[in-house]
Amino acid sequence: MEHVTIPMSAAANVVMPTQQSARVRVSINRSALVVLIGLMLVFLVSRVSIWQSLEFEIDEVWTIRQTIGTPAQVILWTPYDWPALHYLSLHYWQELTGIHPFAVRLFSVYIGLIGLATLYRLARRWFGVTAALLAVATFGAFGYMIYLTTLIRGYIILVSLFPLALLLTENYFRKPGWRRAIPLAICMAVMFYTHLTSVVMFAVIGIYSLVVFPRQLWRWWLPGMMAGALALPEVISKTQLAIIRTNVTQQIQLAPFFEAVGGVYRDMFGTGAAVWAVVTVIALIVALATSKRRIVVVMLIVWCAGPLLMYVLNPLLGFFNVRHQSWVLIGLALLIGMGVSKLPRLAHVAFIGLCCVSMFLPMPAYRMYLANSPFMATFPWLTTHVRAGDVFYIDPNCVTGAPEEWDYFTRVYFPEGLPIVDDPTGYRRVWYVSIDGKQDDTAKQRINDGRIAREFIGPWNFLIRLYEGPPELHGALFSNGMRFLGAEQITDISPRAYLEGETVTIRLWWSVDSPPPLDYSIALQMQDAKGNVIRSQDSPPMPVDAPQETSRWVTGRFYIEDRQITLPDSILTGAYPVYLAVYHFTDPTTRLTADGVNADGLLKITTIKIKSW
Repeated sequence: MEHVTIPMSAAANVVMPTQQSARVRVSINRSALVVLIGLMLVFLVSRVSIWQSLEFEIDEVWTIRQTIGTPAQVILWTPYDWPALHYLSLHYWQELTGIHPFAVRLFSVYIGLIGLATLYRLARRWFGVTAALLAVATFGAFGYMIYLTTLIRGYIILVSLFPLALLLTENYFRKPGWRRAIPLAICMAVMFYTHLTSVVMFAVIGIYSLVVFPRQLWRWWLPGMMAGALALPEVISKTQLAIIRTNVTQQIQLAPFFEAVGGVYRDMFGTGAAVWAVVTVIALIVALATSKRRIVVVMLIVWCAGPLLMYVLNPLLGFFNVRHQSWVLIGLALLIGMGVSKLPRLAHVAFIGLCCVSMFLPMPAYRMYLANSPFMATFPWLTTHVRAGDVFYIDPNCVTGAPEEWDYFTRVYFPEGLPIVDDPTGYRRVWYVSIDGKQDDTAKQRINDGRIAREFIGPWNFLIRLYEGPPELHGALFSNGMRFLGAEQITDISPRAYLEGETVTIRLWWSVDSPPPLDYSIALQMQDAKGNVIRSQDSPPMPVDAPQETSRWVTGRFYIEDRQITLPDSILTGAYPVYLAVYHFTDPTTRLTADGVNADGLLKITTIKIKSW
């Protein structure tokens, strides 16, 4: 046999192009991965930034509340027109992460990230890496996609699984077999058990397979039978509902055609809808002019025109609602990604940057039910202001806040419960919940009796204000007509152990039985066990929003002042009493008398506990 020897230089010429091609492919894949991860991070950060000012819809609160129970209870509580899968998924998620709004909303965002990943895989297979990245950026920037990823409802699962179902469909038809039929059937069953509008997505998948694999359409029998068998229990349970729903939807009156359809597209695009419309038209023109697979472009056009068909079929399906047409977002993203990918590279970079900026723009008012119960704007603040012993009193005319909202947000921010009373009589600190200007007269009289209005939180329709009475009901009456009604240490926790050098704030409560004839001063003294004065403070009273001159004080109101004592940098561990004295500045040694005043004219008002080395 004759042997042929290839020179080293010739061998190098044969091998090197293959190595270079491999390196190029690896470089492209790495670059695409970096861009994809960057888009996902922007997607995540943009959603978290929106949460800070976003209240829950009443439906979201009810959805979360229905998942707080056993799995059997969750299934029992699932609404009659929803399958149970989303509720069970959210149940197990909150079992893992808790029910705080931040943790619960992460569920929707993470599902949305899965949707971005599956869309990337689908678009990359259909149109290439560049188009896939552009489609992902587009999808993440759509206003309604932003909304769905902040909404605690099952729609985000559907829109995220839809591209996966398309991808699995293509995998199956390219190489049919039971191993590829099983994941496709499971994916479709999961979609059906998430929401019944998945049947429209199945129709889109069917049209896609008809266009791309017309001669193999019969192969649907295997995954179709599997998915049908899995979904059969839900089909049987929802058959009667479908009949009733059809009868009801036939009576629904929609807005005029162009107004209604235009509104759906406007909602899908979100902020800057006009800009998105122009981008879509440009992408469509470029795609038609450059694509060699016109049939695919036509299929995407039909896909994106879904709202027109849903308008016509609404008497039968009742799905002409932007929530039920989220599948159109995938088609729009694919069309825009394919069209823009044909433009110069600089346009790709500019477009992705525009999409990233769009993710942070204010979200339109998509809320189906206006959130008029600002619990998320008020309850976190209350957690740092409500003290042990405080109670809540809800005005009879206050209709803000449904029972399930009080239930859920109390579980989140006050897991031990909120003491809500029907009568505030006898309670010193009462948080009064009302609609400003619409308070019940009797309730307002009760809340003002023996209390003073203090700090507040919330808008006019959910005003939560603290009404606080003095620490002591009768207190100590001084000989000049001033009545001391007690003192309290203002601290973040009680009881409190102070350390060296810390500042102690002591709040003093006063009233007058009769106007004092002169302007008096007040002394505070912190003493040790031997009676030595450690710290002292002397000054006229310093009440908030009231005169310092006691001669101007009037009966029938409270006077509150905060005084501060800074502890020494070197002091022994112990309990240090604080005393109060009232005197006239012209004669500091003569102190006024009152019940409880000792021989030195001092009244003990509190004790400061100190721990030191």
